[in-house]
Amino acid sequence: METIGGRLKALRHKRKLSQARLASMANVSQGTIGNIESELRGYGESIVDIAAALETTPAYLRLETDVEHSTSNAIPAALGARRVPVRGHARLGESGYYEEVDSPDGQGDGWVGYSSDPSAYALRVKGDRLHPAIRDGQFVVIEPGSACTVGEYVRIALKDGQKMIKELIIERPGEIVIESVNGGHRQTLEQEMISSINPIAAVVARGKWQPG
Repeated sequence: METIGGRLKALRHKRKLSQARLASMANVSQGTIGNIESELRGYGESIVDIAAALETTPAYLRLETDVEHSTSNAIPAALGARRVPVRGHARLGESGYYEEVDSPDGQGDGWVGYSSDPSAYALRVKGDRLHPAIRDGQFVVIEPGSACTVGEYVRIALKDGQKMIKELIIERPGEIVIESVNGGHRQTLEQEMISSINPIAAVVARGKWQPG
């Protein structure tokens, strides 16, 4: 007969998480995870945070449903999506501009979530210039193979070499209107100034990072 502890352990293994890693992500003690898996104690309110860390629902962990509904903004691997590799980091500067620093050649930097765009990659954000919309240590998932949509965050590379993270407000022939992701400042860019513009598919919490 399936138990709550058994389901938790199975899902933790599926996500390739140690007890210590899951405990850190859920902000509980490793002992709490171990005790639930061993059926030594009840789960209490901690099941909500544990479920969130595992990207599932409390109802699934409590055996109230046999259907695992992912709560991740990313697309599950079961749908044919690929892991999104962390390519490097975005060192933030003034006015939404940033310097994109790649990881050293041959050295991976882990991954965060999944994407159906095979060219998708993630950058670890360094600095609080985009706070509170995007915080230091979080990751932005960039999808070069996807189309941009008004109202979402975008990564813009200008022909002069500058890069920025903005919200796309208006798109019209010959120009776009963008706004700071933390609000307040709008500007218009002519299309001829832009080298590329890609959607930011997700802003991922640091706790969702996976090694290797």
